[in-house]
Order: sequence, then structure tokens, then C-alpha cells
Amino acid sequence: MFEEKNVVGFDIVELCPNPKEKSSDFLAAKLYYKMLSYKFKNDAAGDDFDNEYKPSKSKNNNSKFKEDDEY
Repeated sequence: MFEEKNVVGFDIVELCPNPKEKSSDFLAAKLYYKMLSYKFKNDAAGDDFDNEYKPSKSKNNNSKFKEDDEY
């Protein structure tokens, strides 16, 4: 299917996780990985992302409490 058509999405549904047995979870993950492998097997594995970390100069404090509040 992946060789003949341009697959743009797929979905694995009807998986009911069972805490006592993980084989269905593993099988679903394996199937998903296999489908991604078929989709991207001919793509170059180049790194097109900017991996440089630039820390923010602004402080991001989303707390409703101020730092100088006493508890």
C-alpha cells in the first residue's frame, strides 16, 4: 500500500489496554512503528532541525503565588 499510494495518515483504534497483559499494547506499538518505517523508508535521515538551545531571558512563572509570598 505504501509503495503504490501516498499515505498521509493512519490510525490504530479499538485498543483496550489491559493492565494484566501488555501483549496487545506491544503489538499496536510494533504495528505503528512498522507502518512509519514503510512510510519513511526512502526518505533521507538528515537533521533539518535547529538543535541549539537558547535559554529565554524572560522569566516564565505561571504560578498564582508570588515568590516573596510567605506561607
